[in-house]
Order: sequence, then C-alpha cells, then structure tokens
Amino acid sequence: MNRKKISLGILSIIGVIILTYMLMRQDGFNMVEFVTQLAVALVLLIPIIVYWTFKPEIEQWVTHMGYETRDKKRHSQELNENFFQRLSTLTIREDVKDNYKLYVSKNKEYDSPQYSNIIYTKNDNTVIPLEKLPQPYYDWGFKHLEHKEYNDKVLKPFKKLEKLLEKYNAVETQYRETLEQKIEKELNDSFEDCTMYVKTIRRRMESELLEDPKRRFGDLIADRISQHYGIMPRGYPIQHPYIICKTITDDDLQQFKNILNSIMDSDEFLTTNKEQSKILEEINTIHRELKREFQTLSDELKAGVIISGKCKLGY
Repeated sequence: MNRKKISLGILSIIGVIILTYMLMRQDGFNMVEFVTQLAVALVLLIPIIVYWTFKPEIEQWVTHMGYETRDKKRHSQELNENFFQRLSTLTIREDVKDNYKLYVSKNKEYDSPQYSNIIYTKNDNTVIPLEKLPQPYYDWGFKHLEHKEYNDKVLKPFKKLEKLLEKYNAVETQYRETLEQKIEKELNDSFEDCTMYVKTIRRRMESELLEDPKRRFGDLIADRISQHYGIMPRGYPIQHPYIICKTITDDDLQQFKNILNSIMDSDEFLTTNKEQSKILEEINTIHRELKREFQTLSDELKAGVIISGKCKLGY
C-alpha cells in the first residue's frame, strides 16, 4: 500500500473523530475544548504519520547510525593499538648525534621491519623515533587531537615540548662545537704531539655537571696503551681513553684534570649550562604530564570510549 495513501487515511480518521465529537456534543460546540482535543490528537498521531510516511528512510538512517557507531569504535581501537597506546611509553633520549628527541617503545607486532631493527639512540635498542610509528595512524591520531577535548591538555603541550627540544638542541649543538674547540686549544698548549678524543672529553665534562667540583674526574688514571700512554677512566679498555701520548706522568694527569676543571668553572660554561638546565627542567615537566594524559586516553579507548573529533577517514 502506498505510504501517502496511509497518511491520508490517518488524516481522514482524525477528521471523522473531530466530526463525531462535534455531533455528540449536547451543549453545543466549544472552541477551546475543540482546539485542546485536536492538539492532543495531533501530538499522538504526528509521529505515527511521519514514521509511516518515511519508514524506509528512517530505517535506513537508523541502520547507518548503527554501522557508523561500530566503525567509529573499531577505528578508535585501531588508533589506540597503533598510536595512543604507544604514546603512553613516550620517552626522551639522546640520538647518536647527541640531540634529544622523542621516542616510544618498540613493538614488532606493529612496527615496520625496516625500522624495528635499527638502534636509534645511545645505549638503548628498545625505542623507536615517534615519527617512525605506523602510517597513517600517526597522521590520524594527531588529527583527532585537534578536537577541543584534547587540544589544550594534549596537543598544545606536545607542540610546546617539540619546540623546547628544538631550542635546546640548537643551543646545545652550537655550544658543543665551541666547547670542543676550547678543549682542543687548551690541551694542545700543554700536550703537544698527543692524540686527543675531544668529543669523548666533552661528554665526560657534561656528565660531571652535577658532581662536587672537588670530586670531578676522580677516576682518571694514566696507564700504558701498547707503545704509548693514555689518560682514561678506570676500567679501560671498556672505557675510551681521553688522550694518548708517548709518555704521561702523574703531573701530566693532574694538569689534564686542572685544565678540564678550569673550563668547567668558566662563566661561559656555567651560564650556558644553567640556562640549558632550566629548559630541560621544563621539558621533563611537560613530558611527565603528557605521558599521564596519553595513558589516560589510551585506557579510555581500550575500555570502549569512541575518540572525539574526525580525521581524514571522516570519523
């Protein structure tokens, strides 16, 4: 039967009801009561008329909403497994060029083999750079973070963290070059015809920043290396020598320590590292807060919550 005919039939029934009402009234027609009864009838019957008139469209819309909800839930779960759950392991490490960068724990189930077997950082083969996470989940995830629910507490702090790391690395790179040149110059004046490992010395100086000045370089020794002598930490050959010369005396060892201490006590060294330490402190604070936010978001998605916002997929 045609839906329009059904609707017209229902409207005819309403008309009959109204006419009967008027004929049955013994005390005449009451306009106020008539309007009230008509309004009640329409309120009750309009949803029925609309449903029968647009029944296929309504059922199709309800079905589509069901599929869309299931698709969004599946999409949220996939994003969590491939992206947000990984971000809950967010860490900061030094790469082979001494720059701080963002990494997450490796996962062979999801990571591309071309990335998962590479060692990206010093002394840690368990992490992978953030940008190496599986595509397109990386792009989709950050697109969802633009939603107002996540923007202020997740996306903005994340972008700030990236800028702070970029700033820290730029200053650190420039100063390391300056520091290495200074180390080489100072040592060359006292240790001629010696081989110096300037980068190794510079890294050791950086590791002594929080040490008591009276205890700096306390583990350095002078010892024989093949036909030469070297200054190195106890534990050689596991530890790399800092300088190798034909001969090295105890006085030479003390002079070597004095030169390094003098550089570390200089205003330039102290000022630069103080400023960098402040940036690092802010970086670490944001990093800790972000890890908590990513962990919370991951737990919610794992529990079945649908992620807010939309990515290129449309949900």
